Parts: sequence; structure tokens; C-alpha cells
Amino acid sequence: MEAATTYTIGGPLAMAIATIGPGIGIGLAAAAFFNATARQPEVRGPLQGVFFAAAGLIELMALLGFITLFL
Repeated sequence: MEAATTYTIGGPLAMAIATIGPGIGIGLAAAAFFNATARQPEVRGPLQGVFFAAAGLIELMALLGFITLFL
């Protein structure tokens, strides 16, 4: 297999695999946040900051996967 073919197939495949985990992670975190907020609306304030921090860290993993696509 030629190197150009490897880069053509491997790059998009690596990006697809790198985005599956963070996508599932953000979905599960959002589901837990909305579930907790629906059960106890008074904890929305403290949980909102934690949720956005966690979502940012999860999104960072997807961005790192995107960056490694170009290296």
C-alpha cells in the first residue's frame, strides 16, 4: 500500500474514531446534568459550572484528535 493511500484513508478514519468517544461523553454528561436538574431544580447553579467545565475538557479531547490528524 502506498503512503499517499495510507494518509488518504487513515486520516479521516482516525478523526472519526477520535470523535466517537467525546461525542458519547458529552451526551452522557448532558443527560446526567438535565436529569439532576429535573429532579432538583435548586442544584442547577452549582452543577452548571461543573457541567460546562467537564464539557470543555471532553471537547478538548476531540480537538486533540483533530490536531493529530494534521501531524
